[in-house]
Amino acid sequence: MKNYLKFPLPTGKEWFRLPERVQDIVKSIEEVSNRVTEVENFSSSIATTGTSIYSTNPATSNFNTTYGVYLGINAGKNTNNQKNNMIGYYAGNGATGVYNANFIGVNAGDGATNAYKSVFIGHRSGENATNSYYSVFIGRYAGSFATSSPYSNFLGEFAGANSNNATNCNFIGRFAGQSSTGNNVNAFGNSAGTSNTLSGQTIFSNSSMPSYANHAAAALAITVLLGASAGSTYLYHNQATNSIGAVRL
Repeated sequence: MKNYLKFPLPTGKEWFRLPERVQDIVKSIEEVSNRVTEVENFSSSIATTGTSIYSTNPATSNFNTTYGVYLGINAGKNTNNQKNNMIGYYAGNGATGVYNANFIGVNAGDGATNAYKSVFIGHRSGENATNSYYSVFIGRYAGSFATSSPYSNFLGEFAGANSNNATNCNFIGRFAGQSSTGNNVNAFGNSAGTSNTLSGQTIFSNSSMPSYANHAAAALAITVLLGASAGSTYLYHNQATNSIGAVRL
C-alpha cells in the first residue's frame, strides 16, 4: 500500500501508537488547511487590471494600469505613468513624471516629480523629491525633498535629504550629504558633507578617519595585532603634513 501522506507505516508494537500517529496526521492536515486559507485570503486582496497588479485590501486606486505593481493604501494613486512598482503605504502616491521606477516603503516616493528610472527604498525615501531621475535612495528619509539630484546614490538615514543640485553624487552614511548643494561629490561617513556647498569633492567624516601625529604613529596604532584586518589599507589624517596617509597591511 502506498503511503501518500509520507508518514512511515507502523510495524510491530508501533501499532499500539496508532492513535498518536493519527493525531499527527490530523494536525498536519489542519496546518495545510490553514496555509490554504492564508493563500486564499491573500489572493482575494490582490487584483489585476490591464497589465497591472494592485491591492484591494488595503486599497489603492486611480493608478496607471500598464505593467505596474501597486500594493498598499494609496500606493501609486494618481500616478500618470507606466511600468512602476510601488509597494507600501502611500508609496508613489501622486508621483508625476515617473516611469520604470521602484518605490518601496511607507511614503517612499510620495509626491515625487520626474523621478523616472529611480529606486527609492525605505520609510519616506525620495518623498517629494524632484528631478531626481536615475537615482538610488536607500534608507529612512534618504533623498527626501531632494531637488535636482539626478544620477545620484544616497545610502543611509537622511542621506541626501533636502539636498539641492546634488547631481552625480554618492552620499553614504547617516546624514551624509544632507542639505548639501554641491555636485559631483562623494561623501562617506556619519554626517559627512552635511550642508556642503563645494562641488567636485571627496569627503570623509572626521569620525570615520582617525588622526595621528605622523605616519610612524599611525603605523604603531594600526596593526593586525591590535585588531586591524590583514590585506587591507587604512586611511588616516597625518597631522604633520596635514594630508591623508595610509597604512597598508
